[in-house]
Amino acid sequence: MSEEAIGTGNILGIVQTINDEPLPGVVVTLSSEGHEPREEVTNAEGKFRFMDVMVGSYSLKATMPGFHPVDCPQIIVHEGENEIVLTMAVNEVEA
Repeated sequence: MSEEAIGTGNILGIVQTINDEPLPGVVVTLSSEGHEPREEVTNAEGKFRFMDVMVGSYSLKATMPGFHPVDCPQIIVHEGENEIVLTMAVNEVEA
């Protein structure tokens, strides 16, 4: 009687400014080779979550108009809770 359970984890994150202020409305994309990308948008507290993610290596990207995008090319998801904090800087345009 051998049943193989494929491990999953959850990614719980927050996106904030360099002044530690939460950023609502940020599009966070989780992607991995061979899987459809998944998108979440941060809530009023700057929080996002990806539930039931297969254990493995992923890339994470956060984008929002007016801010520099954040790329995390290698996020390792383990079973259980995986917490991450992303910090975004304002994209200042020189006149």
